[in-house]
Order: sequence, then structure tokens, then C-alpha cells
Amino acid sequence: FTAGTSTVDLDGSVTQDIRGSTNFYNLESSTTATQTINFGSGTTQGISNAITFTGAVSNILTLSPLSAAYTWFLNIGSAVTQTINYLSVSYSDASADTAASCTSNCTDGGSNTSWTFVSTPTFSPLDEATRVSTTANLVITFAEAVTAVSGDVTIKLASDDSTVEAIDVTSSNLSGSGTATITLNPSTTLIKGRIYYVQIDSTAFDDLE
Repeated sequence: FTAGTSTVDLDGSVTQDIRGSTNFYNLESSTTATQTINFGSGTTQGISNAITFTGAVSNILTLSPLSAAYTWFLNIGSAVTQTINYLSVSYSDASADTAASCTSNCTDGGSNTSWTFVSTPTFSPLDEATRVSTTANLVITFAEAVTAVSGDVTIKLASDDSTVEAIDVTSSNLSGSGTATITLNPSTTLIKGRIYYVQIDSTAFDDLE
């Protein structure tokens, strides 16, 4: 181990405790089993190069305070590479420098500051589904309630990337704004035997917080 250039890998038991404040070059916990890391209340963990906190499907990595309802701190440098997903976090304050960003399958456990939580939505029909009705609605389910803001959900023809229909998220073709389930009812009847895909503008939806 070389101080200032090495990785600290939290690969211990189901529950691990970090009780003091520490500056890390690389801090990592990657698990395929359910695991909890408890951080000492009021402690600060600084990271200067890379932070990796990743769980797995049905086996979420949980970050929480060692003492209930007390804040712990992350100081993530501006050049730090963040790989954070399949995570539940609570009572964490990352406002010292760069905000922490959980990019997929994330749960905001509450009382967090300067954390961004992005959860991958699920779709019906499913990706690469076959034998789908040509008049089926598109249903998007988010992890939390969202509101339709601006932009389009666009249905594309896979063979040539042409636009079949662009559905304005503020139109009557969309329902469910303000909830976690968005339903889109295309005006166009699709053609049997063709392959389509969907593009969603980055401005289309926002969470209610």
C-alpha cells in the first residue's frame, strides 16, 4: 500500500464501520451481496482521485451514519471519477466540494445534501420485446414521482432512424405527470413487423423535489 496513490477497498463483512475522518486517493466498495457501511457521525471522508460505491440487482449497498440521524460528510474533489450505483444512502453531506452523483438504481434514504440520484426507469413494452400490439401505449415507470417539463418522447424507425412520431410531453397524449408512472398514447398506429425505438429528451421529465 502506498499512501496517496493506492486504493482502499472495503470488502469486509456484511456490515462495516468507518469511525474516523480519513483522506483517500481511491475509495471503493463493490459488492454483489447486500452490505452496509456505517460512517462515524460528524466524520469526513475525503477522496482525491476515484470513488466507487456499487451494489447489485436485489443486493443494494447501503451507506448510513453509525449513530442514527447524525450527518457524515464526503469531500469529493472536482477531478474525482465517480462510479456510484445500486445504492441507498442517508444522512450524507457532500457539499464540501463536488456533489456526489448516483447514476442508476439509487435510493435517497433521506437527509442528504449535495447528492444527485438518478434511477433507471423501466419500460412497457420491455426493451427488445416482440409481438407488441401496434396500438400499445408506452408506459415509463420511474423510481419516484416526476413532472413533465418540456421536450419530446420520439418514436423512431430502427431501419433508417426516421421519426415516426414526436410526442410533446405537455400534450394530451401523455398522462401521469406528477406521479411515478407516465403513459404515452401515440397518435400513430405502428406497422406490424417493423422495429422501433424510443428517444427521450433530457429536458422531458424532472423529479418533484
